[in-house]
Amino acid sequence: MPRLRRFSFRDLPLIFGSALVAAAYTACVVEELGTKPSTSEVTATTTQTSVTVTSASAMGGMGGMTTVTTSANGGGGMMATTTSANGGAGGMGGGTTSSTGGGGMGGMAPVAGDITGGFDQACVAVADGSVKCWGGNSKGQLGNNSTTDAAQPVAATIDKVVRIAGGGGPISQFTCAVKSDGTAWCWGFNGYGGILGDGKNGMDSLIPVQTTGLAGAQLIATGPGHACASASADIFCWGSNQTYGALGDTDPSVLNGSAVPHKIPAGNLPGSNVTSLTAGSFNNCATFANGDLYCWGRGDFGQLGLNSKNNQPTPQKVTLPKKALQVAAGDLHACALLDDATVVCWGHNFSGQIGDGSAMNDKLTPTAVMGLSGVASIGLGDSHSCAVLQNGSVSCWGLNNNGQLGNGQTVDSNVPVAVMNVANAQRVEGGSDFTCAYLTTGGVRCWGLNTTGQLGDNTKMNSKVPVTPTGLN
Repeated sequence: MPRLRRFSFRDLPLIFGSALVAAAYTACVVEELGTKPSTSEVTATTTQTSVTVTSASAMGGMGGMTTVTTSANGGGGMMATTTSANGGAGGMGGGTTSSTGGGGMGGMAPVAGDITGGFDQACVAVADGSVKCWGGNSKGQLGNNSTTDAAQPVAATIDKVVRIAGGGGPISQFTCAVKSDGTAWCWGFNGYGGILGDGKNGMDSLIPVQTTGLAGAQLIATGPGHACASASADIFCWGSNQTYGALGDTDPSVLNGSAVPHKIPAGNLPGSNVTSLTAGSFNNCATFANGDLYCWGRGDFGQLGLNSKNNQPTPQKVTLPKKALQVAAGDLHACALLDDATVVCWGHNFSGQIGDGSAMNDKLTPTAVMGLSGVASIGLGDSHSCAVLQNGSVSCWGLNNNGQLGNGQTVDSNVPVAVMNVANAQRVEGGSDFTCAYLTTGGVRCWGLNTTGQLGDNTKMNSKVPVTPTGLN
């Protein structure tokens, strides 16, 4: 018997309308379940014209926030650099890579590439700009002109990709990418206001289509029913707005959503270049070159970090103890990497995904993750959180019902636990109850739920420990 798709309260607004969410949550007591809104978080700085891939490391070692930036070197090509907040060794680059520091994590040179986990699909953009995807494909979210699931990687019909983000919910799976020329492309489901951004709401696409009117794109993030991208200091969002304000503007023209990218008014943002961008379940957060963190949209579980459970239709500054380097969103929670290489999290905490040793009690403001330091990058799943450490190991915490913490168990953890058998990691991303890591070798490891083949190992057997997608050693 096929396994039923997991349901999340994040999906209620899409199915029933936001007015029923609170009542449904009160009436039901269930295990925390969710769908990954594609935590696509990246870093960028800008000066002139060419797209550049950069990574930043808080303390040296392996840099985790993959970055697409403009470069003062000009030209139409790609260039990769690394930066370190404290002047240490260089980190992971998201395209072709060179290091201005002493090399990558653990003495290994960083390699180009990006990885994402969606609702039931995963994709990797490799060094040559090609894309491999695997897992569920009911809406064409693998981008290979098919709707057949793939339990091992298949080639998406797109090239020159530097950033990739998988999104969607049980009926809204889609994927987006940024190319080295600054254009954005999406494929899969195209309802909920037109989440592919091509102006054709309701017309799904089995192959990548270009997002309309968006140039100079650097970062991209996808949720269950919307997407956002950044270009220098500007942020554009499209798709469903619901009643939460996911698109970041109170302009009446987008209150019911937008099938094309809509620019958040510059006055609502700090004016500094966007350094990371992430989308949750109708909420978004971004960090900026000055270290600020802004969030907007849905806030009913405290996922905006603003010490309230109110929605915010425009970006609001979040108070932090240190400057923010990177932000990542899960289903109903979010985390930030600070410039002292520690992590804070906030929002829903049903399964311990905040990582402070507690569970069940939501956190309305950023809260320190217990016992976690020396962090290079972060990535979140539905209800679990993960961090790549500067030594290349990975730690995760939160929901573990399908082994998505990768520690050989299926017991939730409200503090970080070490993922087994992963070394030389440079990026980690969570999906709906599964997790994937991209390595400095260019290889990939995935673990957790595998009902549609989202682990890529040519099986549909869940795994509590990391496995290798076929051909991605």
